[in-house]
Amino acid sequence: MLLKVMISVLVDGEECDIYFSDLYPYWSDATADKEEGGVAIVQGNYVVGIALVSGRQGGAVYVWDSTQKKIVHVSEGSFGVSPLIFDNMVYALRCVSQWAVAPHFVLTRSKFGVKDADADFEVVRCSIPCDVNDFDGDFEKISLIGDSNGLAILLNGVEYRIVMN
Repeated sequence: MLLKVMISVLVDGEECDIYFSDLYPYWSDATADKEEGGVAIVQGNYVVGIALVSGRQGGAVYVWDSTQKKIVHVSEGSFGVSPLIFDNMVYALRCVSQWAVAPHFVLTRSKFGVKDADADFEVVRCSIPCDVNDFDGDFEKISLIGDSNGLAILLNGVEYRIVMN
């Protein structure tokens, strides 16, 4: 069987390949013929990513431990645009846009270590102060960030603090 790379990233200067077969046991849509892109960031020794299918209406948030060389988290990731590990939770910023639903951002989270792409996630009650219309679908122009002051969205180079309700 030919292994297909889902994503390749640099972690501490070393190339790290994550294969569809690594994610497939937890998410049956993790195949090269279904995959429609996504995003990944490096946080320490973790690769935190979102893989998308079905026009972004399906997806999985995943965390790859580059030291252990294995998946350590998988949760539902539809409409995901930016993932982040923060305070032992895995967050996903989502840009929900589909038939009869006006585009809007939603912030969700699940406990770090979940390994079920169909498990429920928690919708975080918060105010997201940036305009969804400023997001053009380019994953490189948006990121979820966290620091001692909490969470923020970096969109087109401008930081917007998320206010928890």
